[in-house]
Amino acid sequence: MHSKKIFLITILFVIVTAAFSQENGYTVFKTDGSLIKAKRIFTVSHVIRITTPDDQLIKLPYDQLDRIEYDIKTRKKTRKVIKEFVMTSNNRGMLMELIVSGKCNSYTYIGPDGSGNTITDYYVKKKGDHKATQLGSRNFINLINFKQRALEYFADCPAVIENINKKFKRKKTHELVQFYNAQCQ
Repeated sequence: MHSKKIFLITILFVIVTAAFSQENGYTVFKTDGSLIKAKRIFTVSHVIRITTPDDQLIKLPYDQLDRIEYDIKTRKKTRKVIKEFVMTSNNRGMLMELIVSGKCNSYTYIGPDGSGNTITDYYVKKKGDHKATQLGSRNFINLINFKQRALEYFADCPAVIENINKKFKRKKTHELVQFYNAQCQ
């Protein structure tokens, strides 16, 4: 009798999971302007493994990736997620979520820190810049001086400089970029 209950609960769990799970539809935009529809994506080193709706496997190097778009659905709303491959040095880049878009973009990178912990870093990149600049982090220990970097990065806008000292801290990087895009030429 006990094994029947476990079996029925397992079957019920599989049915409920299948009924309520949704397969995300991804759109992968390549740097050459073409796009790939995908049902799954998986990042490995400097390559994105893409599984198309007809189960074809495509390996796309990051340097050929423009962005990935998909929706995250909750009970009440749907949020569009855009991830871009962003250069962080002359020879290194990372896949990051685009949070604010405009003359200056802000990105969030969430990933491993090398010691098994997860980090969340904030990057900014103005139009025309080759690489993004890390401004802040959500981590408790942050070795980057947010205030100094932000004052240097946004030196072209006095309104931002004035507000960095008053209301923008390292965890408010995205709000700072929105302010910059709205107030500065």
